[in-house]
Amino acid sequence: MTQKICKQYALGIKLMKLSFVFSMSLSCQLSGAYETKELLSLHESTLRSSNISGTLVVGGLSTLNGGLLVNSPANFNDNVTITHDLHVSGSVSGNFLGTISTENFTGNLSGDVVGPQGNTVVSLVGGVSAANVASAANAANAAASANTTGTVVKRDALGNFAAGTITASLNGNATTATTAASVADFTGSLSGDVAGTQSATVVSSVGGVSAANLASGATVANTAASTNTTGTVVKRDALGNFAANVITATLNGNAATATTAGSVTNFAGSLSGDVVGTQHATVVNQVGGVSAANLASGSALANAATSANTASTVVTRDALGNFSAGVITATLNGNAATATTAASVGDFTGSLSGDVVGTQSATVVSSVGGVSATNIASSAAIANSATSSNTTNAVVKRDALGNFAANVITATLNGNAATATTAGSVASFSGSLSGDVVGTQNATVVNFVGGVSAADLANSAGLANTGTDADVPSTLVMRDALGNFAANVITADLNGNAATSTSAGTSAGFSGVLSGDVSGTQAATVVGFVGGMSAADLASGASAANAATAINAANTLVERDGLGNFAAGTITATLNGNAATATSAGTSAGFSGILAGDVSGTQNATVVNQVGGISVASLVSGANAANAATDANTALTIVERDALGNFAAGTITATLNGNAATATLAITSTGFSGTLAGDVSGAQGVTVVDFVGGMSAADIASAVTAANSADSANVAGVIVMRDALGNFSTNVIALNELDLLSSATLLIDGNLSLAPGASLFVDHILGESGSAVEDMTVIDLNIFGNLNNPSDRRIKTDISNLDNDLCLALVNQMVPHEYNYVPAVRKAMGDNGSRHVGFIAQELAKVDPRFVSIAAGKKSLGDVTIEDLAHIKQELFLPIIIGALKAEDKKLLAELAEMQKLQARVQALEARNAAGK
Repeated sequence: MTQKICKQYALGIKLMKLSFVFSMSLSCQLSGAYETKELLSLHESTLRSSNISGTLVVGGLSTLNGGLLVNSPANFNDNVTITHDLHVSGSVSGNFLGTISTENFTGNLSGDVVGPQGNTVVSLVGGVSAANVASAANAANAAASANTTGTVVKRDALGNFAAGTITASLNGNATTATTAASVADFTGSLSGDVAGTQSATVVSSVGGVSAANLASGATVANTAASTNTTGTVVKRDALGNFAANVITATLNGNAATATTAGSVTNFAGSLSGDVVGTQHATVVNQVGGVSAANLASGSALANAATSANTASTVVTRDALGNFSAGVITATLNGNAATATTAASVGDFTGSLSGDVVGTQSATVVSSVGGVSATNIASSAAIANSATSSNTTNAVVKRDALGNFAANVITATLNGNAATATTAGSVASFSGSLSGDVVGTQNATVVNFVGGVSAADLANSAGLANTGTDADVPSTLVMRDALGNFAANVITADLNGNAATSTSAGTSAGFSGVLSGDVSGTQAATVVGFVGGMSAADLASGASAANAATAINAANTLVERDGLGNFAAGTITATLNGNAATATSAGTSAGFSGILAGDVSGTQNATVVNQVGGISVASLVSGANAANAATDANTALTIVERDALGNFAAGTITATLNGNAATATLAITSTGFSGTLAGDVSGAQGVTVVDFVGGMSAADIASAVTAANSADSANVAGVIVMRDALGNFSTNVIALNELDLLSSATLLIDGNLSLAPGASLFVDHILGESGSAVEDMTVIDLNIFGNLNNPSDRRIKTDISNLDNDLCLALVNQMVPHEYNYVPAVRKAMGDNGSRHVGFIAQELAKVDPRFVSIAAGKKSLGDVTIEDLAHIKQELFLPIIIGALKAEDKKLLAELAEMQKLQARVQALEARNAAGK
């Protein structure tokens, strides 16, 4: 043992005193701790666990994979791989791949942060100079809602801000503006009594009265007449007279030509007119010019009206609006819903309905199999334009190899992602920075940018980042892509056009010209129309209405006084009421006795008992039914033809004779002998569909054939169709981005190639400790390039160091295995039966459950179905193994220290022996 230690010691002495070039392999026994205080030069070598006080020069294909401590400069003349921690206290130069930590550096930084280690300066932030960033931060921090010159605009708590003059195309309402300067035109809309735009002004109200009512009143006033004209206002003629029909009022004056008045007990003469006979034997002769006999006959017919097919009766609809008949000879308009024959006609003039609509000469396929023609044509167009290339809004169609290209596929995918790229190299240091940026590598802190504190910068950045064009209180104003922004109240001298303003508060004026109902300039507005009524007619009507009076004044409108009375000259009308002070009644035929016969009762209470022997009840019922007769399809009403002789009905049960000119449905038809045209052509026995929704029958057939042959299997040249579970298979998918959602499965029996710059996103996969890859089965994943995992400190929290000794203990418990997959899984995976190396998930779960994830439920691997399939989280192994290596290095360093003590003791013993002691 002592001899072996001495040999190692002797070799250590040589390493300390010589500058040399050597080569070692990872399996070399010279893997302990070595120390040199002079130049150490390596070329095509492997070195681990060494302390170097002199200069380290590394070149060739060297690998540094131990815990190396270099107390002087380190120079890398070629690409060098660093697989473990390398601590360098001096300067570092050259090319390397791995991690180097330095306590200090003497050079100058470049990039966004410049300057030496002791005086770092932030030069750029996001490509913007520190001066500009500082200036922006100062401006943002000084932002105010008050009208302060040279400051950024910031809304107050209500979203308002004040300003001087704003020059812009304003969009909104200047609610408290007191002046609008003087503008030639405006583009907004007026509101108030006058609305509309500058070129189309509309008077909406005058003195609180709507324009419609004002126009209606003016129209009524202007059409006032002294003649007996229905629906007009009464206007006296030049003598103060006017004519009317029935006036219901308490009349005061003489009805000079009245034929009845006062109260009479009896009369001895005979009645004439509609009612004849004597006082005791009145007979209704006619009503409305219709003889009593005809009236009685019509009433009897109306009362006997029925919906049944009864000869010589009037037709009345039943509760559903239907009625039955024998033969109806007419030009029919509607559908004979249950017709079983339409004879045979050469042509027809109505319109078809159902899947084929339109007229005989312009047929249109409306739907096919319940699908609209538009959708049929659209789907046919889509199906015919199906392509295997990455074409937006096109149906996916596999090429001859079963491949297709796409952009982003959002789906539950199942298969292998064969390639991926990107990674890089990182250099680190362990010292502290000072200047604008301070702290360590893992905890850098920006103190200042361009002399502005980080707090002010963060505050201004927050304000700037939350700047918005929307009206949000306490935020900075940011214009949108068109330069616009919204605000609440802007206190400023505005300069520009408020393009959509609906109110202007108080405006000093404008210099343009109005048009529409109101025309002229601001200083000389002219109302031309109100509610479509000319100003002249409006003024005339208003003057006439204002001049209305209760006294007998010629050519004035009649206005009742406070008691509802008015005076007039001669009123020509059928008066209804008592002329209380009439002194003349002209010829009176009144009576006070009692009538008898068809009409009974007194003069003031006559009662019609019968007409033509028909009781009043039947007469009234028949008259009501006849008066309610309509050409519309109204249940329980008598049929009445309109002005053209037409009427509508529900179901008519009859033998119809004539042409159903607009029938859209014939139910069962014997046939026709004409020729169709339009989407459907040909004769009745040889119809041909030419078009559907504008799409030719050939294209429709092609699309239907393509759609019907759609398959979820990987069949070349067919449209992709999902199976019952929504899945489909394919060969090669060329895409720019693949996004796998949570719990997604990607199964591809072939290759998934990601081109340079393309991305593969899988929900829950970040490549970090603790992340999970759910249901992703990958066989022989080949990556040409770099596999990048996001590891930015800014996306992490609750960071703590792993216990290296615990990592070593976990590694010592892991048992690697060599194995084969079961035959069914080999078949599903395309495995050729070769041996595999790896771990057993259930064993790793006992070591640490974090190494394993369980896919809940049943998972299929070929013909094998596994309940709660266990997966290994491969991304956890690297940090655990690194922690274990560090723990092992710690033990090796401790052993090295112990060896150095033994070496010291040996040296002491040799020295004493050499001295002869």
